[in-house]
Order: sequence, then structure tokens, then C-alpha cells
Amino acid sequence: MRVLAETFLGYQRRLRELGVTFLGEGSFGTVYEHPTNPKVAVKIVRSDTLYLRYAEFCIRHTKNPWLPRIHEVTPLKLKDAPKAYSVFMERLKPAAPGDFTALRDGLRTKFKLTLWTEPQWFSKDGWKLVARGSDPAFAQLANYFADQINRADLNSNNIMHRGSQIVFTDPVA
Repeated sequence: MRVLAETFLGYQRRLRELGVTFLGEGSFGTVYEHPTNPKVAVKIVRSDTLYLRYAEFCIRHTKNPWLPRIHEVTPLKLKDAPKAYSVFMERLKPAAPGDFTALRDGLRTKFKLTLWTEPQWFSKDGWKLVARGSDPAFAQLANYFADQINRADLNSNNIMHRGSQIVFTDPVA
């Protein structure tokens, strides 16, 4: 479905008028259920180059269970958001309230790390240590966090579930 709109807010309004189900929103984007496939979520992003890089990272590493499965990233032509795009991805389930804290504290204990700052969890060296001591899939993610250390945004709003698997949906800001 192609929806033409002049502005970012106009685009969202038209999606809602068409009956597309709203799922949630964050600082830079809004998420909807795909109009014909309830297993797909569509994230409409105003402008967020960090998330776009993360989406590209996810596309390159489709077998990593810690990453969302992103099917496609499509540019949008909006007057007030020249860098807007839509992301078609698997629809995930919200994480349980304690999952985020349990994961962070489990890593902290296992690797004897000090909590550095809340959004990043650990320092660059801390993430590199986690990468060296983790399974290959989580090591890949830990190395990404180490490389993006000043942009990491690890909080409970940015993880979800695929079955029992925790998935980092938007860990950058």
C-alpha cells in the first residue's frame, strides 16, 4: 500500500484513517501493524540515521537471534522529513517487566563488570569483555554496542520477545 502525504504527521493520520492498527511510538518513529500481514510491523521513522545503521546491521546478520528480522527499509518522500523511511520487520511481543534487568544484571555478574552508565550499561572495554566471553551471536551484538558506545540506548522499551528469545529492537539513540 502506498500512502501519499505531505508531512510526517499527515502520513500517520492517513494510516490511522485507513484503519491501520497503531502499535506504539518512540522518540523518532511510530509503529503500526502491517495492513495485510499481522505478523509484520511497520516502523515509520522521521529521521534517525543511527537506527538506520542498526537496521542495516540487522539485515546483514539475519541469523542472529538477538536481532529483529528486518525485511525491508524503504525511503519515504515527505515534505518535512526528507530522511524519513519505513521499516518492515517481524512483529514481536513486549518483554516481561523483569527481563531487561535480569539480562543486564546477569551480564554484570558473569563478567564482574561495574555498571558504567544506565543507557550504555557498560564501558566500551566492558562490552568487548562481554563479546570475548559470549556465544558468537551475542558477541556480535556486544561488539556492536562497544562500537556505538556513545549512542547505546539500552532500556526496557527497546527489547522485545520472539517466543522466549530477547530481541534488541532499537538499542541506539
